[in-house]
Amino acid sequence: MALQLERAVRLAEDPHQVLPVEWVERTEHMAGCPSRTYVAALGVALLAKATDERIDALTVKRKVSANAYSMRGAAAVLAGNASLYGYHLGVTGPEPLNNQPWFHGERIDQFRIDDKEVEPFQNNLVRYLRELNGYDSPRALLALAAFVRVRQKFAAELGAAQSNLEAAGLPGFSRLVSIAEEFIRSNPEGGRRGQALVAAVLDLAHDDVHLSGIHDPRPRDVAVLRGGEDLLFVEVKQKPVDADTADHLAREAGEASVDKALLVALAPDQQPLDRESVRRSADAAHGVLMLVYETVAELLTQVTIHSSLTASEIAERLPNTYLRRMQEHGVSEDGQRRWVDLCAGAERLS
Repeated sequence: MALQLERAVRLAEDPHQVLPVEWVERTEHMAGCPSRTYVAALGVALLAKATDERIDALTVKRKVSANAYSMRGAAAVLAGNASLYGYHLGVTGPEPLNNQPWFHGERIDQFRIDDKEVEPFQNNLVRYLRELNGYDSPRALLALAAFVRVRQKFAAELGAAQSNLEAAGLPGFSRLVSIAEEFIRSNPEGGRRGQALVAAVLDLAHDDVHLSGIHDPRPRDVAVLRGGEDLLFVEVKQKPVDADTADHLAREAGEASVDKALLVALAPDQQPLDRESVRRSADAAHGVLMLVYETVAELLTQVTIHSSLTASEIAERLPNTYLRRMQEHGVSEDGQRRWVDLCAGAERLS
């Protein structure tokens, strides 16, 4: 599989190589899907078919049928070589398909998609892969090369745009709280803005902070690590939650032998949780110390109080740290630019 990927890259990087225009257009089209995992899924299917023409490109797990294959296995090869070959899969991280519907699904043509914005891309992906099932390996290799060429171009353009973005430090902690609150509430981007903010804030208090993929089914959206081992599980929600969410997080943390957990509930209409009851329940049932933060102000204040940095240093450093986490987490370019403008004072708070 790695060898076929290398061959596809060579074809993609050959300026004289003509590649199938339909797969160029299909790759460009899939980049418009609100669920960016669909970009990776298309590449994974192309890689698998280029490697073994017998596989059914519509399957997700090897156990489904005699011709099925493991998408996660192919995804690991594709994601593991992304930095080497300079392409972008729409999402970052070693497991681009570690989310719904890919995590539990068995066949792509049997997925039930509730998101109306994603549904047309789902339908198109099924059509593309049905056609792909009729390809032999050499033809699939050319389609994969077309995918790689498009995603290399995307990565180069994205890198150039991001390298030119810088968020100015802010003159005071109160200003930081105000623009951060306004920014994540104006457009959560499916939770991306809130999760990236939490990771960025924790970056300023801890040396090793891991930000999970946006649709990762595990409750650990953000984790603080020590010596490579999980120390703190954090779940970030920008939709209202109740005590059951906290209990689920505590249970998952306890099962992973992590005894500290934090629920950050940032929905504007979040109803106050009974924090003492949540804390006692998590301790009694799961042996986990559980805290709840319900506003951006509380998140920033509590982390700053326990950080070795001053409040002024946090206000100076967080804007650009947050920008880099947004870039990592797939926050839109418009969102990134708005954050930069807010920090520079070019936009008024609503």
